[in-house]
Amino acid sequence: MRQIIGFILLLIISACQFSSKEDTSRDESGIQSDTGLPEGFAEFYSQFHKDSLYQINHVTFPLQGIPSMADSAMLAKPFYWEKENWKMHRSYNFSESAYSQEFVVTDYAIDETITDDNGFGILRRYYFMDGEWNLIYYAGMNRIVPTQ
Repeated sequence: MRQIIGFILLLIISACQFSSKEDTSRDESGIQSDTGLPEGFAEFYSQFHKDSLYQINHVTFPLQGIPSMADSAMLAKPFYWEKENWKMHRSYNFSESAYSQEFVVTDYAIDETITDDNGFGILRRYYFMDGEWNLIYYAGMNRIVPTQ
């Protein structure tokens, strides 16, 4: 019986330590420091999520994308986010939430996927043009279908 109680206490202590670990590998922009992102992107990303005017000026409206919780009828025709209806995107606190973030970098674009533990997420695509990063695509919160 003592061994079982000791084992349960060990599991509880381990769980508490695991859940209280801070994600120290993120810089002040909230981006993991080892992502291999282009120079200047972390600064853009930080400013984009702090300053509403900066954000509006770095989104290509009308912005192609997918609305949140889209059904098959919504996906049948093109969708564009409009400047008048835009809701400011704020940064996530990944170390204190159930969300995770992944970047895929190509020559001139960066795809950012933010997902939760339930299989839902968003997709944002940033493109480098005229010497600045801009958001060129946004898919709102939807179920993420894994790719093979």
